[in-house]
Amino acid sequence: MKTNAARNEKDLKALARDLTKEHFGGFLTIAIMLFSILVISLLPGLFNVGFLFITIPFFLLPAVFAALMKSRGVPARDAPNYRETFQMFGAYYLNPWRGVFRAFRLMVLCALIWIVVSMASGVIYLGLSSSIDPAFATAYDVFQNKAETVSNSGELMEIMMEFASSPEAASFEKFTLGFSSGVVGYFFVHQVSLASFVAELHFLFDGKAQYLDNRIFYGAFRNIRPQFTGVYWRYFYFMPILYVVGFVGSYLLGSHFIENAYVLPMVGFAGAGFLFLFALPYYWNLLMVLGLYFEIPVSEIIIGQGHSAIEQMANTPGVPKQVLDQTKETVRILEEVLTAKKEALKETPKTDKKDEGSAK
Repeated sequence: MKTNAARNEKDLKALARDLTKEHFGGFLTIAIMLFSILVISLLPGLFNVGFLFITIPFFLLPAVFAALMKSRGVPARDAPNYRETFQMFGAYYLNPWRGVFRAFRLMVLCALIWIVVSMASGVIYLGLSSSIDPAFATAYDVFQNKAETVSNSGELMEIMMEFASSPEAASFEKFTLGFSSGVVGYFFVHQVSLASFVAELHFLFDGKAQYLDNRIFYGAFRNIRPQFTGVYWRYFYFMPILYVVGFVGSYLLGSHFIENAYVLPMVGFAGAGFLFLFALPYYWNLLMVLGLYFEIPVSEIIIGQGHSAIEQMANTPGVPKQVLDQTKETVRILEEVLTAKKEALKETPKTDKKDEGSAK
């Protein structure tokens, strides 16, 4: 596999496309396994949305990690090894990958964004109700008039329940739930995608730097983010398109057959996941070559951070000698790996001098 060809941005798509074509069956098998786990993770949400705060961080995200890790071995072996995949699932909870998706932070952010967007979409719907849903506007006016005449909280609660169970209120509920869930769903997908790139940076070191944790890789990622963002959107633009088509299409179709509005977001997520199913083989390969594209600048950033840490520890009383020695050894190994990578890059035949360059 000519991975060094991915050093030039122009070659990213070509290399990812070639890898996908050559081993599409192997990649698709992993994608189907991941889609199955997505559906299983969403099923408890049909009974109570709160279950998603358990199934997603403890079941779905480890499966995403295992699929990402497993996809890197497809070009070398066509037949999936399910025992090995299960071991990769467990590796998500171990160093150095533990916490690579920042699950707790991600779920809290999703909950907060859902609340804010739900409130905003509700206000927008109320403001535009006379033009987008005249029946709702009329029913809401009747509700307000009744609410102004009640004499106690019991009557007010009865009027509110009556309005909440009306068909007009159902349309309002479906809109706010669909909009807020759709926005949060894509935020989740995007954040997992960025975290997957950080995981790819882990994989590039081949376990040679076992003392590096996620904070170091995320620090390096923040340094290259200005350059990374432009490349990312040029090559992953299809992901938001597939998400919107899959989520909106499934949500609207499901709304014709499902009365419970709280079930519809699960249907929308499953629809988006189904479209992702066929894009994931190409997506995984793009992610891998994007990691190769930024490998050298990321290595240089991490080595620089390592030297700064060594200097700081050497001047800080009480730092255990073992920790200092481990840090020095890690930096030494990384410098050897970086030197080898640069030498391999020099040996790679170049057919077009215009395309020469790095991610710097």
